[in-house]
Amino acid sequence: MIKILAIDGNHYALRVLEKILEAYKSKTRLQIEYTIGPVFIESEDDLNLISEVVSAKFDIIMSCKAICELASKKRLAGKPYKNTAQMLSKKLSPNGIMLIEDVTVKNNGEFIPVTLNTELNEFIKENPNFVTLLPMSCKRNGNKCSKGCFFKEEIKVKHSRKDNDISKIVYRFISHRQVLNIFESSNVVSNIQCKIN
Repeated sequence: MIKILAIDGNHYALRVLEKILEAYKSKTRLQIEYTIGPVFIESEDDLNLISEVVSAKFDIIMSCKAICELASKKRLAGKPYKNTAQMLSKKLSPNGIMLIEDVTVKNNGEFIPVTLNTELNEFIKENPNFVTLLPMSCKRNGNKCSKGCFFKEEIKVKHSRKDNDISKIVYRFISHRQVLNIFESSNVVSNIQCKIN
């Protein structure tokens, strides 16, 4: 059984996800149960309220291109990436993986990858039960690195409006330390190539 909880402020995106899930369900034998949660986050209090209401633990948690939107609109104060990682990590199952991904533009005068990496390095240092799985440079240097670095991954997408749309992103995969031990003992991590631009 696969259970999905999708929370987003973009109602249109949630409806598209629902159509994709229904189409997939009709073509697979997997049992998929999903809940769509359209929410509007006005402040950090709203985010904390969602965290309190959602009591389940998840194997996969993804935050994609959301934190910068909330931070740029002053809906998340302080250290938005660190605070979000702190909140989401409490919802991560023991063998779960968390992805925090965002765009590479500037926000408040600093490039988002620098802010994201600085804050997530702080999170990792202050929470020794958590580690970075990817990118490899952050996995190796995350505990030593006090300044954020700038890296990006370019993903080419084809859609109805453009054939070669390039999305520039920064990401971090975080897990409990035991997940890294599983990956390292099976040589999964050593076979992953990480390209830093």
